[in-house]
Amino acid sequence: AEDNDEWTPLQCAAYQGHADVVTLLLTDKADPNTRNKDGRTPLHYAADKGYKEIVELLLDKKAVVNLRDNDGWTPLQRAAYQDHADVVTLLLAHNTDVSAASNDGWSALHCAADKGFTDVVALLLANGAYVDSRTGKGDTALQWAAGKGHRDVAELLLAKKADVNSKDNDGWTPLHRAADKEHKDVAELLLANKADVNAKNKSGWTPLHCAADYGFKDIVELLLANHADVNAMSECTVVNTDPSLALYEVRGGLTPYHMAEARGQKDVAELLRQHGGHE
Repeated sequence: AEDNDEWTPLQCAAYQGHADVVTLLLTDKADPNTRNKDGRTPLHYAADKGYKEIVELLLDKKAVVNLRDNDGWTPLQRAAYQDHADVVTLLLAHNTDVSAASNDGWSALHCAADKGFTDVVALLLANGAYVDSRTGKGDTALQWAAGKGHRDVAELLLAKKADVNSKDNDGWTPLHRAADKEHKDVAELLLANKADVNAKNKSGWTPLHCAADYGFKDIVELLLANHADVNAMSECTVVNTDPSLALYEVRGGLTPYHMAEARGQKDVAELLRQHGGHE
């Protein structure tokens, strides 16, 4: 039997965490691989909710571990995104595809790195997750960890030889992301692992541009101490409609000093000037 949303009793029981009902239904030959209108099976719901006992029951009855829902997510990705390390361990023991990617390219590793779930990241890496897999937008797990300030996760990824200078589709590196969000401890870690301090994104911005734009003095100091080019020039663009930056763009681009001065970040502008930033 199914309801109007194509939910079977087994899916409902798995979603609600009723292990006794799941046992009864499976004993009565309920299909563990039925899908609802979202393409999700009982295993998707049990994994997402962290119901380890129900996951075990379903797997014992031949639930297909790598079925994808309509978004391309497997039960492993659902469990990883919710920090259910015990369920992740169980699924990995049943030969789930550790590097399966969703429709937009997210793997379980992306999910866990984005959320800062260190234990899950460690499990996935130990079971062969590809450390530099990319989403449809070109993001790696390290880029997500850097942008969210998850230093411990970034350290795990770097220990597995993650590309410290990987660029997303817009040319942003992990260091760009850490600088842009003022995650100093992550920026220090990346620099210690040979991050390119002068890498440019597609707009010609270096990490120093990012930090200067927001007035993050501590990040600016860190980057300058690591030989950031104080006069790196961004690309000239007519797309930016910010009038405070228009004059510099007409001249051919922006230096970090121009950025800080135009944004009213006086302390940072002075710091950059003292380090040779051109007015």
